[in-house]
Amino acid sequence: MIQLKFIEVIVFYEIPQVFVATDIFGANYLCLLYPHDDESCYKYLAVRISEKRLNLFKGQIIDLLSIYKNPEDNSYFDVAVRDANDIIATPLEAINIQPSMLPDEGFFCNYDAIDNEELISGSLQNGKVMSCIAFSDIDNSHNIDVNVLTNALDRYQAMIRNCHIKRFGKQHASEANMRACALKAASFDVLFILNETFDLFGEASRISSTLQKIDEIFAIGSTDGLKEKFEDLQGHTLSSMRSFLQVLETNNLSFKHKWVTSILEKSISGSTISLNAISRVYDYLNAHTELEEVITEFIGYFASGTVLSNGKWVFIYDKKKITGTTDESNILNGITLGEQHQYKIKCIEYQNTNNISTKLKTTYKLIECTEI
Repeated sequence: MIQLKFIEVIVFYEIPQVFVATDIFGANYLCLLYPHDDESCYKYLAVRISEKRLNLFKGQIIDLLSIYKNPEDNSYFDVAVRDANDIIATPLEAINIQPSMLPDEGFFCNYDAIDNEELISGSLQNGKVMSCIAFSDIDNSHNIDVNVLTNALDRYQAMIRNCHIKRFGKQHASEANMRACALKAASFDVLFILNETFDLFGEASRISSTLQKIDEIFAIGSTDGLKEKFEDLQGHTLSSMRSFLQVLETNNLSFKHKWVTSILEKSISGSTISLNAISRVYDYLNAHTELEEVITEFIGYFASGTVLSNGKWVFIYDKKKITGTTDESNILNGITLGEQHQYKIKCIEYQNTNNISTKLKTTYKLIECTEI
């Protein structure tokens, strides 16, 4: 007999249906409830399972039946559970396993390190929208490079913020600010508090609709559908989206995200975004980088000290300074420096991520210059 220690519940309905336990040597056992006549305990069919295979099950990559039909060490155990501190496993011959003890084919795990109740409870306590995002590699492993995680989170935030500004204006930009408040080990679920408060009806309609807008993009399977969806998101939203997806594509990461839409109805929205969906959207954005262009105009003057010879310039407008470059060598010919000489300039505005600090930096490329 082997004494087991309870670790976590995977499936719960009235009582644990599937749970994980461990022995004194640290081996994991996946335990599946089966019907029996002994009323003094609950009985489970168990197999030893590696961390990698358990993660594949949690990540919905393999089903439960495949685990029980092919145990990694060809061993089965009959587990009796009398209470949380009395879990005993006894070796069981495969010939003694009845069909009723095995799971149905096609049963996949619906595992969440952060469950819906936790999100709703947190939203009620804070009075603000709570959301979470989780990244997973192809093995659903529990490790990720810290720089990759930092870049992915930073660019996800930039994508949400730019989309929110595009849809509702800069006056509502702060609603999309995300403050991380928890990090769970399984698939690196990161819990956020967003900055929009709920209205009298228990809803946060603006930020919820922004997250939904992003989510819908990954459900589109055709280029025509993507073209139509992107028409009202052109500019920084798409450039930050491409930047976010670049991190995921490079590191073979998928993600899932969800958020509270109503605290009165206790409703949650969100989905799991596959590697195929990420690649489809990323490839489209790479082929249509012109959608990322943002044209801005300024009226002001070229500052003293502007370097005109190599296309670099410094421009002052409304007592604010911007810097940039130009690809057109003649555009700065004849420019006179100083506040007495006013110009109207037209630029392409870019948002770039610094790979060291991960902060977004706005840069400008001069395309037109007219003296006023």
